[in-house]
Amino acid sequence: MVHAKNKVIKNYLNLLLSLYEKDTWDHLNPCDVLLARHDNDCGYVFHDRAYAQIIDSFGELCESQGLIIGSIAIPFSRYVGKKATYSSRSCNRAFFIYSVLGKLLSLIIGKADAKRWSDNQITKFWSRILECGKPRIVIGIQPDKNLCKACKNKKIPVFDIQHGVFSENDEYYGADYHKHVDISKIPDGFLCWDDDSAEIIKKWAYIENIPIYIIGNLWFQRFLNPRMNDILVNEAKSAILDSQLSHPRILLSLQGGLSDKYPDIPNNIMSPSLEKVIMDTLDKYSWRIRFHPIQLYGDERQYAISYLNATFGKEKTLKWIQESQIALPIILQNTDLHITSHSSVVTEAAWMGIRSGILSERVRDGEKYNDLFLREQETGLAEIIPNDSESIQQWISITLNKSKGETTFHNYQENLNQFIEKLSAMAQKNKNSINR
Repeated sequence: MVHAKNKVIKNYLNLLLSLYEKDTWDHLNPCDVLLARHDNDCGYVFHDRAYAQIIDSFGELCESQGLIIGSIAIPFSRYVGKKATYSSRSCNRAFFIYSVLGKLLSLIIGKADAKRWSDNQITKFWSRILECGKPRIVIGIQPDKNLCKACKNKKIPVFDIQHGVFSENDEYYGADYHKHVDISKIPDGFLCWDDDSAEIIKKWAYIENIPIYIIGNLWFQRFLNPRMNDILVNEAKSAILDSQLSHPRILLSLQGGLSDKYPDIPNNIMSPSLEKVIMDTLDKYSWRIRFHPIQLYGDERQYAISYLNATFGKEKTLKWIQESQIALPIILQNTDLHITSHSSVVTEAAWMGIRSGILSERVRDGEKYNDLFLREQETGLAEIIPNDSESIQQWISITLNKSKGETTFHNYQENLNQFIEKLSAMAQKNKNSINR
């Protein structure tokens, strides 16, 4: 209950801080491709600017093909302007006004009518943003329903680019969600990491003939198949990792909001069992705790740091903060074993042949997310382990004695290149249909 109250307070505080940023959406310059992203998509810092690994990598590839990139930070982002790659434009104040008006109207005309009014106004506002940027194509991560509708009204294709693992029971990508959403508010296409992800979308997208493109994970592809002139990758490779090389290296991937899903994790960071294992083995294993982006740059940062400081000490916490800012592919190249609740890092670790232990009960057979990480479990690169100290320690000991697994990484660079070429052709085709 205390954590829930603190979370509400933090949400309001972050909302107020986001309103400090002046709206700059009306200064969006004409572009070929408009990227729509949020602070939570930014898990990296490049040249002192927040960098969204997936969507900004996509932007760089488009730029290399001569396309002009624009960026809009969706509400309620604080990394905007000079704080963000592509100098993302902000629109927090406008959306806040629509939100307040919608809540006031719900008291007068009822929630349903107020919701219709609010959706209509936000769609019109997105249309104004599109008129400023005049994009040929829009790319987003779970793009807002009203943005999708505004794009369709203006005949601007909008695509959803995959940011994490998919599940059939996913609140956004599962079939049940789209049964209740009008087709006008669904993206024109989906850009997926792999065949497994694409299959989940195909189960409902085929009904509306929505195209699906498998383009891979852009962040990992640029590291595992680097271009010689990729400045970001070349600089990331120079990162120095402080590690006890004589000890097995274990990566723990944290996730945000665990207490909302697991009442037995009151600290919102990790289970008491896992905490005990780490404390008991600090002199035996080289632990590396990786912050989730929301804990590193977002709403949960202060709480996560306070907890780790109090539990493991400020020196270790500072080291983990610094290492969390290093590109994940570099970290995984220096990892022997991976543990998490149910982070998508399970899939990313498997791409590099690293075995993962999954602590979440929701991934077990019969549970809500039982279809997550099936491929990784089938290949022996992931295993669900009981969330008690003895079982965790036993799993670590047994798994460290196994050899490294076969990588599951598949390079979709050719697919990606073909899609970018398709995008260029679409942009050229739309050139005459949009007033510049």
